[in-house]
Amino acid sequence: MDKNLDALKRILERERKSRKAAEAILEEKSRELYHLNESLKTLNESLESKVEERTREIQNKNDQLLSTQEALELKVAELRAASKFKSEFMANMSHELRTPLNSILILSQMLGKNKSNNLTDKQIEYSKVIYDSGSDLLTLINDILDLAKIEAGKIQLQIEEVKISNIKDSILSLFNGVAQEKNIRFNVKIEDGLESQMKTDSVRLQQVLRNFLSNAFKFTESGGNVNLNIRKPVLDKNKLSKISKYKEGVVEFAVTDSGIGIESEKLNLIFEAFQQADGSTSRRYGGTGLGLSISLELATLLGGMIQVESKVGEGSTFSLFLPVEYSEQEALEIREAEISRLQANSLATDGKEDLVNLPEIEDDKNILEEGDRPVLIIEDDFRFAGFLRDYAREMGMKAIVAHQGDKGIDYVSKYNPSVILLDIQLPVVDGWDVLRTIKADAKTADIPVHVFSIMDNKAKGRKLGAISYHLKPIRQPELETVFKTIKKEADLAQCLVIGSNQELPEFQNIIDKHFSYVNQVPQAGKAIDYIKNADSKVIIVADLPFPDMPLVEFLDQVMESGKNQTNKIIFFSSEELSFEEQNKIAEFSNIKFYNNENSLNEGLKNLLQKTSEAEQAASRFSGTQILIVDDEMRNIFAVESVLEEYGPNLFTASNGQEALDVLENISNIDIVLMDIMMPVMDGLEAMRKIREQERFADLPIIALTAKAMKGDRIACMEAGATEYLTKPIDVDLLIETIGNCLGK
Repeated sequence: MDKNLDALKRILERERKSRKAAEAILEEKSRELYHLNESLKTLNESLESKVEERTREIQNKNDQLLSTQEALELKVAELRAASKFKSEFMANMSHELRTPLNSILILSQMLGKNKSNNLTDKQIEYSKVIYDSGSDLLTLINDILDLAKIEAGKIQLQIEEVKISNIKDSILSLFNGVAQEKNIRFNVKIEDGLESQMKTDSVRLQQVLRNFLSNAFKFTESGGNVNLNIRKPVLDKNKLSKISKYKEGVVEFAVTDSGIGIESEKLNLIFEAFQQADGSTSRRYGGTGLGLSISLELATLLGGMIQVESKVGEGSTFSLFLPVEYSEQEALEIREAEISRLQANSLATDGKEDLVNLPEIEDDKNILEEGDRPVLIIEDDFRFAGFLRDYAREMGMKAIVAHQGDKGIDYVSKYNPSVILLDIQLPVVDGWDVLRTIKADAKTADIPVHVFSIMDNKAKGRKLGAISYHLKPIRQPELETVFKTIKKEADLAQCLVIGSNQELPEFQNIIDKHFSYVNQVPQAGKAIDYIKNADSKVIIVADLPFPDMPLVEFLDQVMESGKNQTNKIIFFSSEELSFEEQNKIAEFSNIKFYNNENSLNEGLKNLLQKTSEAEQAASRFSGTQILIVDDEMRNIFAVESVLEEYGPNLFTASNGQEALDVLENISNIDIVLMDIMMPVMDGLEAMRKIREQERFADLPIIALTAKAMKGDRIACMEAGATEYLTKPIDVDLLIETIGNCLGK
């Protein structure tokens, strides 16, 4: 009994312990479950936060995308509006440009026919130049409009069946005359077995060929070859992989010349609008660079491509590949790829353009005589060079022309010109380098240089030593003013020295100081030839006795020439004159004789200083340096015209900053005529900056203004003006005011 009871107790104890252990385990599990639940709760809260944050990010992204889409839609609308405006603008511009050109071309052509027989040969030549210039301008306008239409996608192709033989006939009729004029062998050949016709736009096809052929003739010298071969191409899978997809076949139009050849690294430039292989101001050949750009665009529009092959010094081949059967879809597919391929992989060309080369003009090189100092015209535009040449001839001066900067430099030393008319954008060597070279050489530094250029950089021109700077297109009144200045300089600068006079150093110094044009001849006979041909007054200084003729005979020949009263003559000799020689000299009122160096020098100085009362009136401000500052060219013309007869040296500036540049580079400006309302820097600010410099404290400045508002005079005087005049300017008052300021 007791044993059973003990056994039961033991069982109960084991169960209690088991229950207690189970409770402990349950409690532990409960705690773990609690901690797990807390962890899950924390995780859930974190996830909810992240979801909310992500939702906000997505919403922000959606808002941004919506905003971007709205901006893009607005931009597209603006681009459409801009494209429409551009198209409308180009259409209107086409009309506005062509309308005056129409009159220019028609009327100049009518004048050239001279039906009334009342025009001179020169006037007929001028009318032809006007017509040719207008035609060139029309071609340029058409090129620009074509390029704009292509960019805007407005080119409408007229696809039709075209006979290839008609293309040949058209090209021959167009270029046979050019070939004959330049003495170039020209041939157009159609390969046997080629299709007789093709489906394309005939007008655009011929436009590309005209550009190629114009370039070929331009860059091929007389005696060379230009050929157009129309043939089946050998399709290279690498070069022509795109266009070879046409199942109906391809036609190649290959223009080959024996011209200057091409540098391969310059390919990318020649097919870009307004770009050239040589785009510097010293490029050898002119042109806009539009022709090849348009040709590339047209070729790809027609579903074709362009390939160039060349060797420097041997010539070039420009090939146009077109499908026999035009397909709009296939043309669209290859358009963009072909442009990229041409820019990256084609061989190169040398900056060819689309304008036919123009011949050099006739000048006076072959009729120059000993002692002549012609006008040197360095200008690559042969029409403008012709105008300048004619102006020089009308003024009684001879003219020579150089179309390249390097030739211009050579001509300066070769022909010793009295004045130089210089363009800036010249082939080979640009005008800036020409000007630097002239002014760096002591023998040529004093030759006056007048610049004519489309480049608006007057300050640089003056800094490099140009006596004047004129923007193209230059109007006739301004051109006349330049040539009157040139003629006046020529009239005052001629001196003829007979004999060496090497033993008279002071005499030589006086001559060098007062004359930019000194001609020296060893004998009296040469002097007679010079006097007979001189168009203006000549001061003659002779060293007696003459080695080739007696003095009396020389004076008789001077009298026979009819120039005895138009020339001033000084004779010098250490020997006494004979009674006969003294009597002969007495017959001339304009001859002086000196028998020693001191009296000669003094006499020469007096002769140079004396002028008649009429000459004094006409040269009231002779030698005075006057700076005219005005942004309106017409005002400058007017003031220059008024002042010109009074003999000053005139300088111009179009704003206050340019005026400061002139004063910086021209050290002896005597007076400034300052407009007030100007761009960049107005007259008030310019005057203040001038007065800030101590060296200009006493420089007379006359303020000129069209504004004339209350308080303007006070403002001008406070800014540093010496005097104040309102526009329109009273001429007499202007002259009087300048005279008062200068004390003249």
